[in-house]
Amino acid sequence: AEPCTREELQATLDHFPDGAPTPALDAIIAKLREIQASTPGGFPDAVALKDGRQVAHYQGDLSLFVADADAFVNNKLAMGVVDKVLARAAGVDPEFIEVKCTVPMRILEAEWQKKLKGNVVCRYDARVYSITGSATDGHAVQSEIENEDAASMNVKLQHELEVAGIHYTVQAVSLTMKPLKFL
Repeated sequence: AEPCTREELQATLDHFPDGAPTPALDAIIAKLREIQASTPGGFPDAVALKDGRQVAHYQGDLSLFVADADAFVNNKLAMGVVDKVLARAAGVDPEFIEVKCTVPMRILEAEWQKKLKGNVVCRYDARVYSITGSATDGHAVQSEIENEDAASMNVKLQHELEVAGIHYTVQAVSLTMKPLKFL
């Protein structure tokens, strides 16, 4: 079977606005709606597929300021939220992004310096897969990351932390991205 374009996927959803006639098809339609809702701008151009070919690789840092940094990085639920938010920002499946948050040693810095630089650094490693093998899919992810800024990450992180019932005030300070060699 050939992969669907985003237009074909949208047409399928438009054809079944009130659900599908069979439970199996209805489950597929529900999953498509879930993917569409979780991806900024609708269906992504770059869909992470297990049987696809890796077309891009990105690494970067999300610097945060959190009042209780040590507790935050040791909270598995909070780290899951960071993973989820970074994956959504990139438009990739959370399965294909690795995030490791640490508290850098900044003992001699004043509190205002820590707030400016962040006291939690979340390094991410995202891999983009495409069933078509098109490098265009990798560029689409790069564009998604480049369109993010500290303000949008703040909103997304705080929202997802609240939804998860996790009570931390997180301030995103910066988001960097370095594209590695396209394969």
